[in-house]
Amino acid sequence: MRRCSYRLMTKQSKKYYNIEDDLRDYPDCWLYVVYSKRGPGKTYSFLNMVTRDNIEFLYMKRTQIDIKLLCKEKYNPFKPINRDRGTNYRCVLEDPDEGIAKIVDGNNGDETIGACGAMSAVHKYKGFDLSEVEYICFDEFIPQLSERVNRKEGELLLDLYMTVNRDREERGREPLKLILFANATELYCPITDTLQLVDVLAELNASGEEFRYLKDREIFIRHVLYSPSANENTRIFKGMAGTQWADMAFGGTFAYNDFSKVRRVPMKGMVCYLEVIYQRKSYFIYQHRDNGLYYMCRSRGKVDETYDMEIESDQRRFWQSWGVLLRQEVTDGNMMFSDYSAYNLIYNFTKIYKF
Repeated sequence: MRRCSYRLMTKQSKKYYNIEDDLRDYPDCWLYVVYSKRGPGKTYSFLNMVTRDNIEFLYMKRTQIDIKLLCKEKYNPFKPINRDRGTNYRCVLEDPDEGIAKIVDGNNGDETIGACGAMSAVHKYKGFDLSEVEYICFDEFIPQLSERVNRKEGELLLDLYMTVNRDREERGREPLKLILFANATELYCPITDTLQLVDVLAELNASGEEFRYLKDREIFIRHVLYSPSANENTRIFKGMAGTQWADMAFGGTFAYNDFSKVRRVPMKGMVCYLEVIYQRKSYFIYQHRDNGLYYMCRSRGKVDETYDMEIESDQRRFWQSWGVLLRQEVTDGNMMFSDYSAYNLIYNFTKIYKF
């Protein structure tokens, strides 16, 4: 898959990202996924919009420690907005063990205007009245490289969405909007996996284009290609140019993911051995008669063996019968894949399924 040059990306005319543009242009979506290089103002644009327009919202971070930090003035996410608008918004933690805090307007008698909460404590939210929330924003939904993440985080996020959304659509209200922000550190994570967006993100990343609108799923994905932090005149830009870290930080590409095994392979001479059902999609594993190359793709073939990854016993059988062998073939450069999620399944199988 072709990578995009971060040098080309810095030539964009825009300086800061504004979520309102995408909400206006794609109003039918329930989910907006926005990823970028560092510093285009994703969080600022959201918090500025909801506070300015008096919109009820829930601002999410990953852990309870994150929420405790947001409640300290040093880490107040509203500091730049308070500076620019003369406001006094802040987060107030009432119970350290709940993982949720209220957001108050200090210029208006500490009136509650929203809430911020931790994904790790999402099971506790049923005791809170979030029925008036119009937007959920999960900031930094793609974990940092060193972060430990709950493998069920994607399901937890959608459960939270359903808890807040309730029956609002049946009562004639607009659906709850879910907004996900992240820097482009890691393509695969529990949320992109659950939402089945891994391959869409990989294709968008490789294309150099700015967005994908999945009309049938009412999902919008934005790859922000501009940022004031990606300034070629800064010393760190010059000092780190050409490195993997720079591709991620200044280019907004998933530089830490290996796309070298993702490419189309001619099917002539290929023999199909087995079917793997992953995320309710059928993948077929072939081997070339002459050169022994393995290839995993969606092209259907006749098979004697089928493994369904929703069945725990099939996960174990597949790993014991084929998984170890195929991962070694990947390591040896003797296996290719039609899309990234297939590669990730084989190479990171033991990270996805822990027996």
